[in-house]
Amino acid sequence: MAATRPSTRAASRSTRRTGRSYPASNPSTRPRDRSASHARSRLTLLCAQDASPVSLSQKILDRPRLIQRIRFGIPDPSRAYLTVFNSTPLERKLSVLLDVPLNGLDPDLNYLGTKSGSRKVFKEAGVAHPPGYEDLKDKDDVERALVELGREHPGMSRAVVKLNESFSGEGNAVFRYPESVTREAVHDAMCGLELAVASESHETYFRKFARMGGIVEAFIDAPLKISPSAQLRTTPRGEVVPTSTHDQILGGPSGQIYQGCTFPAHDDYRRAILDAGTAVGRVLASHGAVSRFGVDFLVSRHDPAQPWTMHALEINLRVLGTTHPFLALQFLTGGRLDPDTGLFLSLSGRAKYYMATDNLRARGLRGVLPEDLIDIVTNNGLHYSYRTESGVLFHLIGALSEWGKLGVTVIANSRDEVNELYRRTLDVLDREAGLGHVPTAAGRHA
Repeated sequence: MAATRPSTRAASRSTRRTGRSYPASNPSTRPRDRSASHARSRLTLLCAQDASPVSLSQKILDRPRLIQRIRFGIPDPSRAYLTVFNSTPLERKLSVLLDVPLNGLDPDLNYLGTKSGSRKVFKEAGVAHPPGYEDLKDKDDVERALVELGREHPGMSRAVVKLNESFSGEGNAVFRYPESVTREAVHDAMCGLELAVASESHETYFRKFARMGGIVEAFIDAPLKISPSAQLRTTPRGEVVPTSTHDQILGGPSGQIYQGCTFPAHDDYRRAILDAGTAVGRVLASHGAVSRFGVDFLVSRHDPAQPWTMHALEINLRVLGTTHPFLALQFLTGGRLDPDTGLFLSLSGRAKYYMATDNLRARGLRGVLPEDLIDIVTNNGLHYSYRTESGVLFHLIGALSEWGKLGVTVIANSRDEVNELYRRTLDVLDREAGLGHVPTAAGRHA
């Protein structure tokens, strides 16, 4: 469950990066000095000394003295907030005990970000989405919905079953329609349901479905398909602020598992998904949602000469896989998104591009220590340069030595430069450590 995964920290908005107060609305006044020694002096690390499979927020709540240490680590509570991966009643309680605002969704509104809630918001916002049914409770509901959907749309070859509270595509399952769309035929065809996670069984999948519910909707079949997303936020004043767009890199057995992203989304549909995301944001704001959020889309066409057809797929009311690379770009360059073009412009006026993944994995990387990686990056000139506003950033390096996995964000001044720098990075790592699996580039635009 997502509620067991939040990463919680208290951070001072104005002092956590510089140690002094600078207006958040004017990034050009922020100093460029971000040396390791300065960063370390501003960083407070605390540990619950608890490796049990319990959410971090619960571990903190169980330790009143740790809560007090966190409060002592906040220089000015009036200028601080609590940032979390996603919001549950645990994070809300912790926010109250720390006496700082929660930078996240009110847990009472979490339904709006489920698969069923997303479809209802799309309807209210007038945003196109696939035909289907929401608020399904169990396997019998799924079978009935598949029958109705197949009868309403003759010739449909596939549908998607989705768990309400899954993320990264791991709760999706693809259903292939039999020749005859009867209840008996659909019941038999359910045995062939294609699950997104190889270790999942039909029995465990539908136990989860009975617990959290879900949806059935049409699988969009087209020879040309791209999976872009738009990221926005709603403010306490009800404003909807666009922050970024991405083309998602998907993989896994069914091609629906999130692997990474490229920024920004393609010119052909970037404006359209921002407009649709803004319409969704207005509905969310009308329900009282104050949160970062993202909307995943599918754009498709049958011929390169045709315009793209857009369908909204889901809303994610939480920190996203696209959040941290975009924030890295924003903090490094001091720039901002141009809402008219959807391009991100640095302070120098350059349009910036990047590719990011959390899933760079290789057996050869096992045994490579974080300090080894830093040496490799430095010796090969891959590190980020403020002069060129380009370079490679690594994250998840704590998983490098044991699991042979790390995250990478490649920033440059054009899509071609990003692709070339990514290829060079893979070549360097292959030479230094040896690579196996690497995520492929995002779908090609025909």
